[in-house]
Amino acid sequence: MIPNRNSPNKDPQVPLQARWSIWDVGFICTVAFVGLIYFQYSPILPPQIATHYNLRGVADGWTSRQDLGWLLFGFPFLIWLILLGVSFIQNPRLDSWQEVIKIKVISKLRGAISLGVTIIVSGVTFVPIFFNVSISRFLTLALFCFFLSIFSILYQTQRMIPIEHRGHYHCLIIYHNPDDPLVWVSRISGIGWTLNFAHKQAYIWLIFILLAPFLMIFLFNRT
Repeated sequence: MIPNRNSPNKDPQVPLQARWSIWDVGFICTVAFVGLIYFQYSPILPPQIATHYNLRGVADGWTSRQDLGWLLFGFPFLIWLILLGVSFIQNPRLDSWQEVIKIKVISKLRGAISLGVTIIVSGVTFVPIFFNVSISRFLTLALFCFFLSIFSILYQTQRMIPIEHRGHYHCLIIYHNPDDPLVWVSRISGIGWTLNFAHKQAYIWLIFILLAPFLMIFLFNRT
């Protein structure tokens, strides 16, 4: 059965609440909490603060106290605003159940990614100063929780797919539907497109995509 990509819903306008998620609330609350800590302890922070560590957990990158605000707030908010703009630009009207899921998953991933960046950046900054915890342990725990949250969102997205279509989506990455004549189809787990691996042309495209970077490097080195 070919997925319905063109038949409009009764209300094709994207509901505003579908563009927001609890992850956005978590991100905003976390930024507010980090801001409270920053402004309360800013006067006693050292002039140079370690913000990057090598694989051995030794600081090898530093940021001045004056520029720390951009790193703690500007960088995460920039990511959040970019992804927020994508969610409003991407498919402004709903044409099928795929687009409904896409809008919802983009909103969740936006909040989760921004929240993860905020926790990691603020943790790398404040954990060595205020807590007796090694930075490697903190990063291990933070990255584990981050990828676990992404997996949870993708798992929930998989369950939102109608039962009759779930067999065509494998891990939300691989799409295989011989009844769909399209080779390139819109992704439901984010922005962009993916290949329909039920067609031989998809494998040709995949080989081309994988070899293209090496071909560009080869041609660049010859010039």
